[in-house]
Amino acid sequence: MIARGSLVLREWRESDIAQLLPLRNDVPTQLQLMTRPRPNSAASVRDWLIAKSKQSDLVLFVIASQADDSVLGYLQLNHIDAVNRHASLGICLASSAQGKGHGRAACEAAFAYAAETLCLRKITLEVLSENTRAIALYEKLDFRTIGTLAGHYLQDNRWHDVVLMERMLAS
Repeated sequence: MIARGSLVLREWRESDIAQLLPLRNDVPTQLQLMTRPRPNSAASVRDWLIAKSKQSDLVLFVIASQADDSVLGYLQLNHIDAVNRHASLGICLASSAQGKGHGRAACEAAFAYAAETLCLRKITLEVLSENTRAIALYEKLDFRTIGTLAGHYLQDNRWHDVVLMERMLAS
């Protein structure tokens, strides 16, 4: 468990499934994450969590409130490359948890974990170019844009640009 401000990053628990289910079924949120939304049951969310937990190049954290342990979202460090010392970031916050500093705190906690525990030196991410709110957060977290993949993601019969960003970690 990693505490930061009013939240913690922790392993998932069976009791989290009921709180993660609405988030996994929130189509607008899942589209922002560049996933292909599909209906989820509690069993499919459990299967997803188990599959993620078994991946050797991925760490999945539940983002939870320190006050009452309610689930605010989840964060992944994936494509962890221990040799070249980098990983990709993915974060999903419930809409009710957005705009309250939780995304920033969760990312900062994940960066500390990545640097200190995984010995990583760089975090990368991909974000839809129209997700300006997320891009503004990433820029505040010292990410820099390194390129744009034009017409890279198909959603709603329209091609979308994807912004590539990176952030160096303290060594």
